[in-house]
Amino acid sequence: METIRAFLKEQGLYDHTHDSLFLSCNKEKVDFGTEIFLDGLPISFTPFFKENNNLVQRDFATADFSTKDSLVTLCLPNLSPENYITAYTLPDGQKLCCTSLEFVYAKKSRKNRPKDQGDLQKMKQIGLKESLLKHITDSFSSAVLEIKP
Repeated sequence: METIRAFLKEQGLYDHTHDSLFLSCNKEKVDFGTEIFLDGLPISFTPFFKENNNLVQRDFATADFSTKDSLVTLCLPNLSPENYITAYTLPDGQKLCCTSLEFVYAKKSRKNRPKDQGDLQKMKQIGLKESLLKHITDSFSSAVLEIKP
């Protein structure tokens, strides 16, 4: 996360008002990530790690988008970072690592928001690895979510 913050600062994109380390609810100053806005679109950078046989993802919400600032921890059993992050190769050969399409699909499916329906359809058109999607969906079914205001 330090490397990401340094890069965002170099690019003039960093805003401490959307950094979890500066939220008043984060009294212990545990890193839950930061976010930037590009053309008004929020882009989050959040830490995740493997703990025992679980994937733990930290995230946060600010009062801008929620009723109040809060810290979010999601513990997904039997999930590895390899199930969560996928490397894609761009047409110019550059490698881009980001959340797997199957993870995004499983997460959006659980929320079941009308605004996500178009995204879900497009993801199906792109193509999903069904065995990975099932594994991630099963993990979400047993996930533990903790929200600290």
